[in-house]
Amino acid sequence: MITFHLRKGLKWSDGEPFTADDVVFTFNDLVFNPDVNTDYRYVLEVKGKPIKVEKVDDYTVKVILPEPFRPILRAIGGEILPKHKLAKYVAKLNPGAEGDYKAAKTALENISDQLKGLDEEKLKALQAKLDELA
Repeated sequence: MITFHLRKGLKWSDGEPFTADDVVFTFNDLVFNPDVNTDYRYVLEVKGKPIKVEKVDDYTVKVILPEPFRPILRAIGGEILPKHKLAKYVAKLNPGAEGDYKAAKTALENISDQLKGLDEEKLKALQAKLDELA
């Protein structure tokens, strides 16, 4: 286990405070979220098991490893992202979030004339994939 104490008083560029919520959000709701496409989660596994990131208080985060793994300090050094800006796009936290669904729907609308030439089975499969994002 590793405990990180965040510096108090740090702020994002928009003036919002940087807290343990941002760290936990980055790892638990983005990196380890199977709905988010990232390879970074595999770097944060120890013998195939993911690390656990927990909030202790507003400025303390605990990282729990399945077993001791010295290179974790290098691996965990990725970007921390602002929860207050991004949580609304994460379907896990905000059912019906428009992130991927809205982008896919717009892209399909832009090529709707070309899609008319597809056979019915392919159109059904495409619609099913779009419905999975909704």
